Parts: sequence; structure tokens; C-alpha cells
Amino acid sequence: MDVDLSKLGVNIVAYIMLKISPKGYEETLRNIINVSGISEAYEISGEYQVLLKVRVADNRELAKVVDELGGIGNVLEVKVLYVIRELMSTYELIGRSLL
Repeated sequence: MDVDLSKLGVNIVAYIMLKISPKGYEETLRNIINVSGISEAYEISGEYQVLLKVRVADNRELAKVVDELGGIGNVLEVKVLYVIRELMSTYELIGRSLL
């Protein structure tokens, strides 16, 4: 079963990577996950410390999310990867489909 999120007014999907200062790291993470529009959040390894999946209605909402994230103390850099087209999506758990 596929869910058409555009029928729910969710037309924009983006991934956002954040660089965060070590100072106040845990508090910064708590502030990040409270931003509206974030559907998934991961602590990652590498150059960036956080990867977010954002689902919003339009570019104006995406800009608000980016501005809010950039305004959180100790967020040093915000990098946005805008999804142009979804090629494939699957939800599986140990080889069994969840949908």
C-alpha cells in the first residue's frame, strides 16, 4: 500500500545535514528534533553530525525549517539536499514488508 503524501498537502521532501559544535551538544540535539516538519532524525558519522528528513507542504515551509535550524545555538552549518524525485521507497523489517 502506497501513501500519496501530496494528497495530505506534503509536497516537498528534503534531507538536511547539520554540523554541530561539541559545546552543548545534547541540548542542541533536543532543540533540533523539536523543529516542526522533521519526520526523521539521525546522528551520523562523518563531516556532519545530524541527518534530518523533512516533509513539508511547500518551499516557504522548507525555508522556515532551515531558518529555524540555523537559528539554534551551536548549529554551525546547515546543508539542504532537495529531493527532486523519489525513485524507490520501501519499508521492510527482517525481509518482511511493513505495509
